[in-house]
Amino acid sequence: MGDTADMTLGMKALERGFLTSAELRDALVEHARARDAGSVRSFALFLLCGGYLTAEELASLEAARSSDPSPERRAPAPPPLPVLPDSGPERFGKFELRRLLGRGSMGVVVEAFDTALGRRVALKRPFGQFGGKAPNRLDEERFFAEAGLSALIPRHPGIVQVYEAGRIQGQCYLAMELIEGRSLSDWKKSATFAQELSVLIETARAVHHAHEHSVIHRDLKPANIMIRPSGRAVVTDFGVAKCATPGQSISLTPAGFTIGTPGYMSPEQAQGRKHVDRTTDIYSLGVMLYEALTGRKPFEGRSAMDVLLRMMVEPVRRPSTNLRAGLNPGLLLALDSVCLRALAREPWNRFPTAAAFAGALEEVQGAGAVPWARTA
Repeated sequence: MGDTADMTLGMKALERGFLTSAELRDALVEHARARDAGSVRSFALFLLCGGYLTAEELASLEAARSSDPSPERRAPAPPPLPVLPDSGPERFGKFELRRLLGRGSMGVVVEAFDTALGRRVALKRPFGQFGGKAPNRLDEERFFAEAGLSALIPRHPGIVQVYEAGRIQGQCYLAMELIEGRSLSDWKKSATFAQELSVLIETARAVHHAHEHSVIHRDLKPANIMIRPSGRAVVTDFGVAKCATPGQSISLTPAGFTIGTPGYMSPEQAQGRKHVDRTTDIYSLGVMLYEALTGRKPFEGRSAMDVLLRMMVEPVRRPSTNLRAGLNPGLLLALDSVCLRALAREPWNRFPTAAAFAGALEEVQGAGAVPWARTA
């Protein structure tokens, strides 16, 4: 029927009168069928999206579960980053591994030197190749799909370039452009608001370029945007992207699977809806604009479910009501409007394109204008 966590949640709902016995039985059966059909949406999300529970009811159940200190409630720790030896560069085929760069959505990324082509690269390999669970065939297909999706996007200075993908001694890898610089999450700590605004405009333009070639990123966040020493932004990590062209089938996640980063993903993405279009990336851009204005995300919480529930039941607080110190009050109305439109709960109420979002920011940036007073 369902696993222990599903049954525990269901029984709590039954005890509180949120579900009848018949409703719980039907929900468990339907959820099991959905999982067998390829959807791995959590039981909690299934109950919410299927109308079995209201957001308020689920919030009360989640609050009760969050106070449970049992070990099964704790999220598993990610596999440790590998330690490169000090006795000389480790070799991986033609690559010399030099230093750790961090984690992507599906694997570890290291700086490496391609001895055949004489260039430095960012080398990405799945987590399973560093002592974790070995990647299965589907994992590897999803891993290589990142290269396939990147190949759909013509070269753009604001998008990381994937050079090659393959296997060495049975281990799959991606060799990508090595971006010198810092992630936006680190860089913005010392940046001015004007600099952040410029970076968001560049990022939106790069995202629009990807959208024009039918690639939706689906995990835009400061950690996935690199800032070069010149101050130029580069969008990286297309590990959970998907192709939006009719007839194409490239996708890195199964239908119904909730992907992305809580706090940055759109409401429809967080709910695991089947149809997620390019406006999901516009929502993520809106979150980053909100952070630049206020220093926090529009919805925050102790867990991913807590964030989702807030997204579904609470309106976005206007940025100007919690503005960071030192910003020009003359821009407040315009930036409020731009930000709130990008963060609209329904996709069709957002900017139609990332280029339109960038254009609205450029208009504000250019002369301190209040464009939506004229066009609303």
